Amino acid sequence: MSDIETPWLNQKEAAEYAKQSVDSIRAAVKSGDLVAYAIGKSGRDFRLNRDDIDAWMRSRTWEPAS
Repeated sequence: MSDIETPWLNQKEAAEYAKQSVDSIRAAVKSGDLVAYAIGKSGRDFRLNRDDIDAWMRSRTWEPAS
C-alpha cells in the first residue's frame, strides 16, 4: 500500500476526518449538503474530497446559547 496523501476519501475515512459518524456523512450526501463523486459503474460507491468536507463543516457552524 502506498503512503501517498490523497484528497479523496471513502465514507469511513471521511467520517474519521470530519469526526462525524458514517451515518452523518451519508445523510449529508443524500440531502445534497455534501458533494460526493460516484465511482464504479453502479454509482453506489462514492468518494469525498477533503476540501468539500471542510466546506461542509464550515457551513454547519454552531453558536452556543448564551
